[in-house]
Amino acid sequence: MVFGGRTALVTVLLLIGSFAALEIFRILRGGRTSLPVAIVAICLLFVVAAGIFAALDLGIFDKMLLRFSSDKRSALARYGDLQSAVPF
Repeated sequence: MVFGGRTALVTVLLLIGSFAALEIFRILRGGRTSLPVAIVAICLLFVVAAGIFAALDLGIFDKMLLRFSSDKRSALARYGDLQSAVPF
């Protein structure tokens, strides 16, 4: 079975989110970090947030969101191919 761009996008976002959550949890439990790392992280957080809002305003994510909302029954076609390939 072939996985496409939507699966890759969701997988990468989940991995990045889980690594970020683990790092935040480590810091909240008393883990130490240096002041320059904290400053850079806060600055990057604001830059990324501003970039996401700018991209939303420009409509960059519209095509990507359309891929999730309307796949033109391609998932059903793959499911049908999978059913015919499995011998019982």
